[in-house]
Parts: sequence; C-alpha cells; structure tokens
Amino acid sequence: MRLPALGNGASMKLMLTMSLLAASAGLVGGTVTKSSSLTENPSSFVAGTLVLSNTVATDLPCTSSAASLKCGSVIGANAAPGQVLSSSVTLQNVGVVPVNDLAFWISDCQSSDSPAASFHGVADLCPATQVTLHDDVHDVCYYPAVKAGSCSFAAGATIADLVSKHRRGAPLTLSPDHLGGGITYTVAMRVDTGVGNESQGRQATLDLVWQAGQG
Repeated sequence: MRLPALGNGASMKLMLTMSLLAASAGLVGGTVTKSSSLTENPSSFVAGTLVLSNTVATDLPCTSSAASLKCGSVIGANAAPGQVLSSSVTLQNVGVVPVNDLAFWISDCQSSDSPAASFHGVADLCPATQVTLHDDVHDVCYYPAVKAGSCSFAAGATIADLVSKHRRGAPLTLSPDHLGGGITYTVAMRVDTGVGNESQGRQATLDLVWQAGQG
C-alpha cells in the first residue's frame, strides 16, 4: 500500500509497544538428620525464599512464583519521531534471603505491522529506536554507558544494539544494593528523528528481563 506523504504541518505516527518479563532465581530446601548408635541429634533446616517483586509505575506488584513470568507493560503508546517515551519499574526482593546478583537484558525485539494502523511501512523499528536505562535510587546510568548521573540518548545506542550486546548469557550487571527496600529504574525510548514513511504503522515489541540471584 502506498503511504501518504507528510507535509510540513503533518506529524508521523509510529506505534511502539513493550511488554515486560520478570525472572528470579529460586532456592531448594530439605532436611538433614545426623545420628549415631549412642546419641541421636536430629536437626533440620528450611531453605529461604528469593522472590522478586516487579511494579510498573503505579500498577499492582507482580511477584515471581516460578522461573519466569509476564508482568505489566512498560510502554504502550503511539510515538512520533523524536518523541521520548518513558516509564518506571520498581524491583524489590520480598523474600527472606539476600540477593547478591541482579541482572538485566532484553530477550528480543521484533517489528511488525500495528493492528491499530490503517497503513503500514516495512521498516524495522528496533535499530531505529534509542533506549536508556537509569537506576533512580543510586542515580546511575546503565545504558548506553555505565556512569554516575543521568542518561542521555546516543547515536547507535538502540534497542537492537542493546539486544545484541546484552542477552541472557551477557546481561547488564546491576547493583543489588537496597533491593530489599526497592530500586526504581527508568526506561526511556526515542524513535530516531530521521525515520521516514517506511516506518509508519509499524510496531516494535520486546521483553525486558530482570533476574535476581545469590550468585
């Protein structure tokens, strides 16, 4: 289908949606009994729980009760080139054992035709959408660069770049400090201002993965 040309007074509308996947590591428990022929000293222990709570903005908390689960949508809105979309995700360890490792990655990013649009281009939004990840509690930027202070969008620091560099086997390592009280992260995205009509009516879908463990 031929896409309409954009005049000086028109605005290009792109669909950018995201879904959130939260994951946490579990612990196993059991009992131990020591005995002898002379005396018997029964003893037992119960393994503690490691439960990751995930809350998007003002939604209800989503807690891990299995290896992984789907939580709330982080971003789901129409986006024009250059428009910044952002949301916050608060992670908290609500179990009874401490977390030593906290990691983040994006499992995948796919572009497809948005069902809400009446016409569609063919462009891939994943390499055309810049992204940042900021730890609001510690005021640390984790992407596009790990540094103290705020994050800034950078050329080439796109969703596709983050996916290629930080997958399950090579995640971004986050600080678990204060996870017991909760850590809020801001995820922000911006579609490149240089995209054209070929990007209209397209939708980018991706999963953010957060994993807590004891190392």
